Amino acid sequence: MDKEFVNRISEGCAEYIKRVYPSEMIISGDFSQIKPFIEKYISDIPDIPDPERKYLEEYIYSEMTGYSVLTPYLKDPYVDEININSYDDITVTYSSLSPYKGKTIKLNETFKNKEHALDIIRRLLRENGEVIDYSSPVTSSYIENEETGTNIRITVISYPVIPKRCGVCASIRILHKSENIKKNFSSFLSDKAFEFLKCCIKYGVSVIICGRTDTGKTTLCNEILSQVPDSYRIFTIEQGSREFNLSKYSSDGKFLNNTVSTLTKERGKGEGKISQEDLLSCALRFNPDIIAVGEMRNEEAHACVEASLTGHTVISTVHSGMKDECHTRIAMLMQKRSHIDFSYSLSQAKSAFPIIVFCHKLKTGERKAVNICAYDQKDGTYKDLYIYNTSKDCFEEKEDLPEMILSKLRLCGLSNEEERKWRIS
Repeated sequence: MDKEFVNRISEGCAEYIKRVYPSEMIISGDFSQIKPFIEKYISDIPDIPDPERKYLEEYIYSEMTGYSVLTPYLKDPYVDEININSYDDITVTYSSLSPYKGKTIKLNETFKNKEHALDIIRRLLRENGEVIDYSSPVTSSYIENEETGTNIRITVISYPVIPKRCGVCASIRILHKSENIKKNFSSFLSDKAFEFLKCCIKYGVSVIICGRTDTGKTTLCNEILSQVPDSYRIFTIEQGSREFNLSKYSSDGKFLNNTVSTLTKERGKGEGKISQEDLLSCALRFNPDIIAVGEMRNEEAHACVEASLTGHTVISTVHSGMKDECHTRIAMLMQKRSHIDFSYSLSQAKSAFPIIVFCHKLKTGERKAVNICAYDQKDGTYKDLYIYNTSKDCFEEKEDLPEMILSKLRLCGLSNEEERKWRIS
């Protein structure tokens, strides 16, 4: 069917809906009763064959209640990210498990114009009560789908921050339930290395996962936490969107594990705002076995380090390079809260998070945990425990765990049998 004809019919129907559809439902964004109105409009257009008439009805219904060109990609289990650079420039990044092997593809489909793009993005934002307009041209939101376990994190920029002709720019991260990752998790890191990380969290040694954006940090964090015994009390803290997916249910819908999931409240920027740091203070009153912080970005790094140093098991992520770069990054974030001597902050960061996992996205699009190391307080060095050898395409075991960390694991209940699973010598 001719594209211009379809667009003309679609625009005509939109004008018709504005006139006849109840205004209070339009204002509230409720289009659940709109289908009969669309069918009526299409039925009044002469000389359209029935198959094309049906196509028009479905297309216009999708445009008015779905997300236009974005709809199939939002539902695709292998799409990780959708980037809108302008209303007429959209790219899609696929996961490494898809036939596209992590590639980014520019779409032939686009929005009809900048107004169309803004309408669709506003529809996405409205699901969580957010808006985008001249006075609020930068907005972040998320959409949580409890049924599928898929969450969508969206960051939007509009005029006057971007050129008016673009209409809207958006980054849409699609956070899938991790079954697809689980099936291929051995390609992310070795079974032995994963067993080691599980033991660390289970027996009281805090872990920090670092790397650039989109390298699998949160996925790894999710997988480690999902393997923790159901009796362990896990308190999760996230900012902007829910990426942890830890709740387990029995066949009759009852909770199986012991998890408290929290999310910051950003609206207000003053009174009413609840930060990650606030939630960390709250977490300590809930007697958690494990505190999971989605990402250290600001002052909460100081609270994370303090929580770990006071005996709590903490797992978190941070944007940084590997080894000393990771600890330096944490120390720099700590300085935002407490302007003590930097060398002291660095020392605290190293003591709090002795295990560092560095995740990386290869040129092939594959994500790997390329380095797992331990900080040895005895001699102030980093011990490479597990590394990914790019030339051989395999994971290698390097050094044994420093005795100081091993002693803590034993003190917290690590059995000889469990230790033997991941000891090299």
